[in-house]
Amino acid sequence: MSPSTTKSGASAASSSAAEAAPESTPTVLSLLRRGWPPLAIFLAAVLWWPAGFWGRDDWLRLPISVPTADVLLLGSLAAAAVTGLLVRSPWPRFAIVAGFPVLAWLTSSPAVTDSRGRAIVITALVVGAIIGTWLGERGARATTATAGTLAVVAGLTPATWPHGALAAVALALPFTVASWQRVAPTVIGLLRVVATYLVAGLLAAAVDQGWNAVPARSGGPSFREQLRAFFTRAWDHLQAHAGDVTTDLLGDVASWLWLTVVVAIVIVVVRVARSRR
Repeated sequence: MSPSTTKSGASAASSSAAEAAPESTPTVLSLLRRGWPPLAIFLAAVLWWPAGFWGRDDWLRLPISVPTADVLLLGSLAAAAVTGLLVRSPWPRFAIVAGFPVLAWLTSSPAVTDSRGRAIVITALVVGAIIGTWLGERGARATTATAGTLAVVAGLTPATWPHGALAAVALALPFTVASWQRVAPTVIGLLRVVATYLVAGLLAAAVDQGWNAVPARSGGPSFREQLRAFFTRAWDHLQAHAGDVTTDLLGDVASWLWLTVVVAIVIVVVRVARSRR
């Protein structure tokens, strides 16, 4: 074998190794992808109670009573939706959504003594968890769907943290797919997020008022009469106060629009940086 052949083979090998080196070296993005599943499980566990019940009771305690069953329903829904957004694996997601209500029940002081009261609060927690998990799972499929789920959480949750802040973040997410050629879809996406947030907020207000019409103790009207009273009170409240509730919801978002701008700018900068690589 001639020296020139050996030299060319060595240079080819070194160039091949140089080309393969960047591929074998883990990037920050690949490391984040590998570490995200366990991190997401940790975040879901930490955020379950704040997402649905912050400010309603002490840490990891629930207001377990028949008069607050609407809070349990909406709070469980919001908490499960956040969990469904973060956790893709079914068993860890089920462990959080089903396990944390049990843990919170054990650490709380339930104000229910009869079978009817226990059935109501358990049903509220279970129904909320099922609907919330479904919403979160659907929201994790695409960024625009994530924005819709966050808008639902912001509108429905009975927690006392600033709902407008989460709605503002949801408003920024449509910019992940925005472009100069896609102005109309982006605007439609923004309007869809606002509409979802308003509908969720109106629904939460209706559930809150409707549940006030249901007696806290057994021995009262029949189930059909209680159901009729619930929907009648909820509908009457919407007819009388829908405008006021909508104004309040929009005011909450308006005070956090600066956050929408900041998140949107970050999204655009990241997209431009990735496109130049």
